[in-house]
Amino acid sequence: MSSGHPLEVHGSWRRPVVWAAIPLVLGAARAMDALGIALPQIRGERGMRLQDLQWVGLAFLLAQAVVLVSAGRVGDRVGRRPVFMTGLAVVVLGSLAVAVAPADGWLVPARIFEGLGAGILVSGSYAIVRDNVSTEMLGRAFGLWAMVAGIGGWLVGPLVYGALTYYASWRWVMVLNATLGLIALVLTPNFIPGGRPLAIVRPSVRRLLRDKNFVVAATTISLIFVIFGMLWLTLIFYFNTVHALSATKIGLLALVYGIPYSALPPFTGRLADRVGVRRPLLIGFGLVVASMVLFSISTGSRDLVGTVVAVTLTGAGVIFVTPALNAVAFRQIHVEDRSDASGIFLTMRLIGTAAGVAIATTMLGSISDTTRPAFGVVAGYDLAASWVGRLGVVVALVAFVVVMAGIRPRGVTWIPAAVGNGSEPTGSA
Repeated sequence: MSSGHPLEVHGSWRRPVVWAAIPLVLGAARAMDALGIALPQIRGERGMRLQDLQWVGLAFLLAQAVVLVSAGRVGDRVGRRPVFMTGLAVVVLGSLAVAVAPADGWLVPARIFEGLGAGILVSGSYAIVRDNVSTEMLGRAFGLWAMVAGIGGWLVGPLVYGALTYYASWRWVMVLNATLGLIALVLTPNFIPGGRPLAIVRPSVRRLLRDKNFVVAATTISLIFVIFGMLWLTLIFYFNTVHALSATKIGLLALVYGIPYSALPPFTGRLADRVGVRRPLLIGFGLVVASMVLFSISTGSRDLVGTVVAVTLTGAGVIFVTPALNAVAFRQIHVEDRSDASGIFLTMRLIGTAAGVAIATTMLGSISDTTRPAFGVVAGYDLAASWVGRLGVVVALVAFVVVMAGIRPRGVTWIPAAVGNGSEPTGSA
């Protein structure tokens, strides 16, 4: 490591980077967590309105946002690993609480508890990656991080969770999530270095807000996750209602998003390291805009194949964008600012996701209700999904303008030491 900070590890960087993706595999900071595919079954079982059902997801997301920054700062004081393991323990208990929630009134509080654990767990993820990776390899590291999250969260997860929901119950999805969390808890000491906590932790939010690249990247990632939140909530109910697909089949269709999301990150991460981030961002946003246009057209015409192609393009576009944005955001962040940076960046992701879920819920409810009096009739959901796609185009274009106009030009910058470490040359944008 070039800065030589006690938290940084001089051995293999891959093990902690891989393990830092575990929170995303378990659903933390994700647009569609383990319970996402099961939402139609929960709604049918409990007779919940869509406006009420959205809180099953929003409670989980917003609870994470509450603890992200504070949990990250605790990680500075006591070390990343203890906080990570505490988060895993709370996620395990929270998942079990959701699994056994006896009535509607208990489901949302159980999700809040699970979300608090997920927030503690994921709070130091970016910091763990940055602590263990040199500046010139950040793109590659975040590519590996995204690949692991993609394999667990988008390839294996939706298929397994969909099958469990269809053949057993959504409650078994949460039991499985708790089991995976428990296994991860036992194995964590083998993957995340113990390190030593920082001797001094000074408030760093003001310094971060003066870092233009960080602010631009955080704003852009929030907009990207607005699209995520809208897309996945819409897709789950669109597939279930318009095309009468079961949870298992929806899980299978999620594979078309997961394949590029899992296969491309090593390439896109290396590309960002090699040529800078502008080219991957240009390619990625081009694919996202094209996918949203196709999504709007195909859902409006009830074209299942076209919708699947649109989802595949979205996955490919996002995986060009996110490793590049991560590298832009964290390349110049000094070691004492990394927990705050990680917490703020993840909070912006969650705010975007929550906004996307709320927007999609409003559009699905109001447009379908307007189209047909009976909620959930096919004609209402295809029209609503088409409008979600049109809004996705607008959001993607705004995000593209923000990031391309805002990031600093290519070059090397020296960041002064903040707590007595040597300076470290940072890479280019």
